[in-house]
Amino acid sequence: MWKRTLFRLGERIHGWNVLEIFSKLKDMETWTPERIEAFQLDRLKKILDHAYHHVPFYRELWNGKGVSPHDVDKLTDLRKLPKTHKTQLLKAGDDVLDRTVDKRKFMSGRSSGSTGEPFVYYKTKFHHSWFIAGAFSGWSWAGWKIGDPWVRLQYRGNLGWSKRVEDKLFNCLYMPIDKLDDDFLHSFMKKAVRFRPVMLRGYAGGIYLLADFLLRNPSYALHPQVVVSTGDTLYPHYRKTIETAFQSRIFDMYGGEGMAVANQCEHGAFHLLPSVYVEFEPEGTETPDGPLSRILLTSLTNTAMPMIRYDIGDIGIPGSGPCPCGRSWKWIKKLIGREVDIIVTKSGRHLLCHHFNIIIQKIDGIEQFQVVQDTTDGIVIRLAVNNRYRKDPGQKILRDEISLLGGGDMEIRFEYPKTIPLPPSGKRRYIISSLGDKHGA
Repeated sequence: MWKRTLFRLGERIHGWNVLEIFSKLKDMETWTPERIEAFQLDRLKKILDHAYHHVPFYRELWNGKGVSPHDVDKLTDLRKLPKTHKTQLLKAGDDVLDRTVDKRKFMSGRSSGSTGEPFVYYKTKFHHSWFIAGAFSGWSWAGWKIGDPWVRLQYRGNLGWSKRVEDKLFNCLYMPIDKLDDDFLHSFMKKAVRFRPVMLRGYAGGIYLLADFLLRNPSYALHPQVVVSTGDTLYPHYRKTIETAFQSRIFDMYGGEGMAVANQCEHGAFHLLPSVYVEFEPEGTETPDGPLSRILLTSLTNTAMPMIRYDIGDIGIPGSGPCPCGRSWKWIKKLIGREVDIIVTKSGRHLLCHHFNIIIQKIDGIEQFQVVQDTTDGIVIRLAVNNRYRKDPGQKILRDEISLLGGGDMEIRFEYPKTIPLPPSGKRRYIISSLGDKHGA
């Protein structure tokens, strides 16, 4: 009870209403598909009307195509509106935001960067509460309860006092992933074992490296009941290593650009949260598991920076029929196209996609980037830039910070293609490594 009270205190400090929404989501698991659709249609019409009247980007886009929110009477009518892409939103600048509100009042976040294109998005506290409640919904399926201790693997830089207080209130032990070598992991594991977390949550690549460390150092008895991955691809060999090391099943989550989209149930299906309307646009390719489809997302809760028919760049295979778990929400059978590898340095450190993304955010003028590794001696960084990019200071920041993270023993070379082409999967890979065998691939 006292842990839940602390959580309520944290909510009050931040101005969130997570517990209320979490309770609503638990109820919505039992709703009929028709009731879910009615809820989504009501939210959709409000978002479209808001975007048209308060967000210049959408008003101009839709007027230019001769369409408006009045053309959408049912969910499937949404296809009458044009798709949107990250490059469009980046180019539009503040015109993608609700111009009736000072953007300093919005919360901001950064995409995980798995496509190699830095992206800052904005959100209301209401939307962020839906995001957290959506995550909690998936965690609860795996066995976690609000107030249970948990470990978060994330790149958050140096924590200020407010973040440290937040972690205390939410019973969280933060594990930074800016230095994933054995010395750091030995030090951290002592804290983690004493903390006795019920859940371990973080980027799939980071959890995999921690699991590999535990298998090599079995004296650390860390066995959380729940392991939840997010952010990058949960490869089959990642899953096997993680479940072996922690003696616990791992549950995956799917989302992007500040949206919690789907949670994996005990039967492996990714159930779509009602707070996001998901379209599957056929790609024309059949597989043994079903037809490949491009995934388009429309957030039904974010008025700060609406995401409407947003092409996130992912390919998936939609599920059909009821899921054995009994939940009525629609589901994704298989996710394809989120491909992220790990850079390995001579000194034994490991760099994930998020390490590079956090550095790239500091440099103006980089539109796309990709990291290529053929040997542990060095990496090639491909940068597609615009005229705001300054080569000498840009390369210096990248060399200095990547060398610091990597242990100072990597050769770093740069290439400047005009663009980084898309692979057949439709999603540009952030890291291309030929050292997969070193990770057990």
